[in-house]
Amino acid sequence: MRTWAILLGSAAIAGIFVIRAAAQTSSVAALIEVRPAGARLVGPGADLMSEALAVRVQQILRVVRVEKYLFVGVRDRSHQKEIFVIAGYTPRALPRVNCHNLEGIKMLDGRLLRPEDAGKLIAMVGTGFAAAYRDTARVGRIIPLLPLAAETRDIPASVRSAQVRVVGRFAFARPFALGERKLLLPLDTVQRLFGLRGKVSRLFVTVDSPAARDGVAEAIREALGESFDVVYPSAGGMR
Repeated sequence: MRTWAILLGSAAIAGIFVIRAAAQTSSVAALIEVRPAGARLVGPGADLMSEALAVRVQQILRVVRVEKYLFVGVRDRSHQKEIFVIAGYTPRALPRVNCHNLEGIKMLDGRLLRPEDAGKLIAMVGTGFAAAYRDTARVGRIIPLLPLAAETRDIPASVRSAQVRVVGRFAFARPFALGERKLLLPLDTVQRLFGLRGKVSRLFVTVDSPAARDGVAEAIREALGESFDVVYPSAGGMR
């Protein structure tokens, strides 16, 4: 299924942002990333996966958690190489980009997404995304889903007219421009708005021990086949 969804490539984007508040921690040494084989670094045009794959992966021995993500990229008309990223994820999950690193993010105002936010038109906004609204994207305010600078060709009218309420603002502990040009919404909200029900861009798999990661990754490859890349960082690069 070809869409304008963005599949963020691990080789091109360093950083995976994790909220370290609320005692939620996750070691990159126990993390595996699953994505469509040969996924384009930047959409549009990349393939998506069925979120039902998460159930199959969860059944593999020593898998602790499977987190589902959908990344939708929208071009910036004034800077064609720049992208606004609208990301959907399950609120119980940790906010991520890819499995390279663990990067702390700093909550500037407001709160994280919560399980009860599922399906709602609410969002956490990164500072880079907020800048496109000329500082009007503050906690409690209702803003358009897409900033005025976004390229809206081929975007459904329902998306162009959608508005969201800002519940939190964040920045990275260390500068990470693409991550901060991000709007975080509940997964099912993004799926519904963009007509991508049942579709995801990435699965992030946490295993019960770093020592188990090689074996679990191989088990995932065998279960899913060659249509998917199963990767994680290692001393020599991505495996």
